[in-house]
Amino acid sequence: MNIRITYCGIWNYLPKAQVVSAELSQNFSDLTLNIDLVKGSGGVFDVQLLGDGYDTADRIVFSKHIKGRFPEEGEITKLLK
Repeated sequence: MNIRITYCGIWNYLPKAQVVSAELSQNFSDLTLNIDLVKGSGGVFDVQLLGDGYDTADRIVFSKHIKGRFPEEGEITKLLK
């Protein structure tokens, strides 16, 4: 499973991205998990499940801009199961 977490570098959301990354690594330890942390701007905090480019497309799992908040503990794991 390939995950991309895009976080705002200006507002220093990196620690929040690292917490989500650690949570996913712990909860999906039985899978091959690749997590990329990508620095963005504009208050972004998005978690995407990346598709394989053939059968599946990228999917936004969580977006701070859409929800108006950060993910709660365990929320991203639940959304991916």
